[in-house]
Amino acid sequence: MDIGDAIEHFQRGMELYREGILDQAFEEVLSAIKFDPNVADYYYWAGVILISLRRFDESLNYFRKAVEINPKNAEYHFGLASSLFENDKFDESILEFKKAISLNPNEGKYHWALSLAYFQLKNNEEGLKELNKALELDPNNHVYLNMKNSITRERKNRIISRISSGNYLEVLEEIQKEKKIDPNDPFLYYYSALSLLKLGKFSEALKEIDKAISLSNKSEYHQLASVILENLGELDEALKEIDKAIKINPYDDINYYTYAHLLFKKGLMKEAMIQYGRFIEMTSKEELLDEAVKNLEVGVLFNSKAEFYYYLGLGYFKLKKFKKSTENFKKAYELSSEDKYLYWMKRAEEKAKTFN
Repeated sequence: MDIGDAIEHFQRGMELYREGILDQAFEEVLSAIKFDPNVADYYYWAGVILISLRRFDESLNYFRKAVEINPKNAEYHFGLASSLFENDKFDESILEFKKAISLNPNEGKYHWALSLAYFQLKNNEEGLKELNKALELDPNNHVYLNMKNSITRERKNRIISRISSGNYLEVLEEIQKEKKIDPNDPFLYYYSALSLLKLGKFSEALKEIDKAISLSNKSEYHQLASVILENLGELDEALKEIDKAIKINPYDDINYYTYAHLLFKKGLMKEAMIQYGRFIEMTSKEELLDEAVKNLEVGVLFNSKAEFYYYLGLGYFKLKKFKKSTENFKKAYELSSEDKYLYWMKRAEEKAKTFN
């Protein structure tokens, strides 16, 4: 045994490994083992290099020897687990990943790797638990985040597809299962609330959307809360929620439509018309545009302001009803000779000629 020679070969092997010269690196580490066969680290790094060379089967014995020499080193168990994983021995790899975690429970990569093994065995519940644990320990790790986002997207698309088909009871059943796996995903509570709303279970829906909001303060969650509260007859609370939605995201047209609808329902005609106008300026949603225009037609009977005729004109313009659009822009210009109203009146007149 010559410890000095062993160290020299090992250090040379590590330099070659860092340079990507893997075959020579492995030979140097083998030489280190020959000079000193009792150092666990030499066997561990021999296994690591073999994995890099994709010689997975050969790597197993080296990792096993490292663990045999020092069974209390978490990284050696992790190396052995990784080798077992690459050899498609997922059940055995899970046992070794768990040993690594028992020795060092705060290492995120151990939990992440364990999640991969669980996913390979289709044990998604345990897989997601371990992935969430990895993210808890290392919340900015892009690998963990991308994996979680991919799983979330897949789940979201599946649930949205079922909602689009009107299978609300199936959606709720699936969401209940998913909550057990990932109880802090606000998306699950949002779609649970939406499904319950569609089924007319408003009080239950409100509890679900409140939970979603407590987990993530998103505009669309407050918007849905306002719709649920409206169905419960709580218009004042509904208005508070849609106001929160607008403050979070002032660029979402549906928020202004909902706000206008609630104000109109409450009899606050002037305020409703202003919000309908903002919605019309932002949107291209034809069905909602038609409803907004109808309500504005009622509104101008009581509030004949140039601004409101302008909104009406713009609504009809977007609905391609250019004759009515021209009439309303003209009324707006008669009440207030602003260049904007004149510009739109001329545009509507030109369109009316083309389409007629």
